[in-house]
Amino acid sequence: MKKTIIPFAILISFSINLNAQTYQPFPTGEATWEVTRCWYFYDPGWYDSYTFSMDGTDTLYNGEVFKKIYITNHHLPGTIHDTIYPIEFFGGIRESNKQVFIYQMWASVDTSVLMVYDFSSTNVGDTIYTNVLSGNPNLFGHLVTATDSVLVGSTYHKRLHLADVNNSYNTEYWIEGIGSSWGLPFATFWSITDNSYDLSCFYKNENLQYENPSPTYGFCQAPPSITCEIISSVETGLELKTQLFEIFPNPAAEEINLVLNMIDFKGATLNIYDFTGKIVQTLVLDKSNTLIRLENLSNGVYVSTINIDGHIESKKLIIQK
Repeated sequence: MKKTIIPFAILISFSINLNAQTYQPFPTGEATWEVTRCWYFYDPGWYDSYTFSMDGTDTLYNGEVFKKIYITNHHLPGTIHDTIYPIEFFGGIRESNKQVFIYQMWASVDTSVLMVYDFSSTNVGDTIYTNVLSGNPNLFGHLVTATDSVLVGSTYHKRLHLADVNNSYNTEYWIEGIGSSWGLPFATFWSITDNSYDLSCFYKNENLQYENPSPTYGFCQAPPSITCEIISSVETGLELKTQLFEIFPNPAAEEINLVLNMIDFKGATLNIYDFTGKIVQTLVLDKSNTLIRLENLSNGVYVSTINIDGHIESKKLIIQK
């Protein structure tokens, strides 16, 4: 489908600014955030494309109703390592009184409900204190240095320009109803990460609503070429074929059980990768149910990948001893 460009506007007219005074809440139906992620040691032009999606369905967590969030990762598109991981349940999002709360099950052993956004006090000079989805219990302060508005679809949304109160060179912006310039779950991540994250595209009901006009690509060795296009729906994306394998328990401590959901598994290979993309364990499989020892692996998030006849499937593996 032909690419659609959404105009970017910094409002200077008082009459137009009045349009931005109505608070724009986060979506509760079908929505998608595409996020470009780079790591400092990636080769020039290499990047990952994370897709966070909502389908409007609810989940009950700690007695509160949240909207379900899903995640998938297109790892190093266009390279020899090009891999699209299966869609997984990420966590939930809930908004109350202009505050946005998220909990995450994916890629974290911390399942606390955290306030990631607060749009309740957004005047220039205000300091906003929020959490970050990293297991860090501290509140991080954001100084509102400026406000303006941007066009999202056909509606103007207020935008906050923020600076870290401890390190003023760390900056990001938040848009009402969309979230951080670093992507929905990555608000404040500049405080604790060695990766860069940039919101690329935002969709509602498969319609492109906003395209980031000025991504920073902070840890990219060369700026990637990102095109916002219409994508498959969340519902369609979840209609996955039978998974090749299962691992349990997960999180794991000293060992995992690997179950292959295939008749002919001869020649299948299991690789376990750490967060840098380095293979830390390899096993050629010769039976359908395998006990794998993990005593040489430290706590953290890994990716386990099965390769059989060129077909690759991956799953997240959390080690918590």
